[in-house]
Amino acid sequence: MYSKQMTEQTYKKLVENGLSALATHNGVILDATFSSRANRDFLRDQCAKADVHLQVIELEAQPETIKNRLRTRDHSASEISDARLEDVEKLTAAYEPPSERAADLIKISANKTAGDTVKSVLLRLTEKQLH
Repeated sequence: MYSKQMTEQTYKKLVENGLSALATHNGVILDATFSSRANRDFLRDQCAKADVHLQVIELEAQPETIKNRLRTRDHSASEISDARLEDVEKLTAAYEPPSERAADLIKISANKTAGDTVKSVLLRLTEKQLH
């Protein structure tokens, strides 16, 4: 959807802003796909340089759930994400699962509401902290 250069600039800025936010916050969530291994490697390297723990969480949703959300998004003027229904096949084909993070990857179903998904993420993070 974007040039490689634009994608790299976007992720670089996102990671930079996230790491900067850690100066005043205990944790940061970078809500982005990081769909390529190269983008995840960049994130991992930047976190390592900053001595910051990285926890990758992969949200999984059924294809029909994704399509329904994108249909809804098309009618929302306040939506800032640029992914659209017509992009689903291209985005799905380009997605590289984070298999390199398999040992510490948290996978969460995102088929329910956003609130339910957030609760699941927080529960899994809490469980991981306790072990």
